[in-house]
Amino acid sequence: MKIFTIPDDIITTKIDDINFLFYQNNKSSEKNKIFFKQSVLSFVLNGEKEIFHAQNPLKIIRDIALINASNCLMTERLSSNGENYKALLIFFNPQKLTEFVVKYQKQITHVCKNELANEICVFPNDAYLTLFQNSIIDLITKGNHLSADFKAIKLEELFLYLLQNYPEKFCQILKQKTDDAEVKFKSVIENNLLSGLSIEELAFLTNMSVSTFKRYFKKYYKLSPQKWFIAQKMEYADKLIKQNYKPSEIYREIGYHTVSNFLKAYKKYFGQSVSDDKMNF
Repeated sequence: MKIFTIPDDIITTKIDDINFLFYQNNKSSEKNKIFFKQSVLSFVLNGEKEIFHAQNPLKIIRDIALINASNCLMTERLSSNGENYKALLIFFNPQKLTEFVVKYQKQITHVCKNELANEICVFPNDAYLTLFQNSIIDLITKGNHLSADFKAIKLEELFLYLLQNYPEKFCQILKQKTDDAEVKFKSVIENNLLSGLSIEELAFLTNMSVSTFKRYFKKYYKLSPQKWFIAQKMEYADKLIKQNYKPSEIYREIGYHTVSNFLKAYKKYFGQSVSDDKMNF
């Protein structure tokens, strides 16, 4: 039997870190072998989905399934009146869950207690989720381009809603991430972004040697620590300047001892100086 690689076998365009797809099928299928290359949020709109995996089988009718990247057997059936099987599928790189856990670690730690890890969870299709799916489908069917930023914001919005309203279930998905070495490593880094700690000090906090720390940093961030920290600080500084903060008001927060050093670093990174109208001290 063929193994279907999803989303590769159903998305004909370029596959991004986040992909929104309005999916229809006019034929039922029985226990197809599925390899999910990305995680997926599956909104079943019409028909029935049945999932066989490591835990008990799940039958989904007009509900939402969150499936981590994994193998499973899947059945899709048409509705009782013979109408097409329909679903809104939101595929995303599993790294997005890691990023979410790092960003909202305090809220997650407060809410998620002793849940067991789970690869698949099902959520009821409540009024908010119905409105969410209908709005996305409306955009897709009308041919609107969904930008990467738009998709990222909508996915984060969905995660936050599930965490707030269905914490026990969503925490089962997040559980593996909260115990993940990458999350723990990134939490140390990103919680100390503007603290001015040295590489040696950060390595100590992660319980690593400096050389091991640099190796893992490159693995997780794809850049050296120095380049990554400069990029993060400069992007943050530029955001503040666009909010009408003056260099003299933010240079210490960004981690520079003098305004002059900050301005030199800003020009080197962006290739241009801070505009004159932002330079009033």
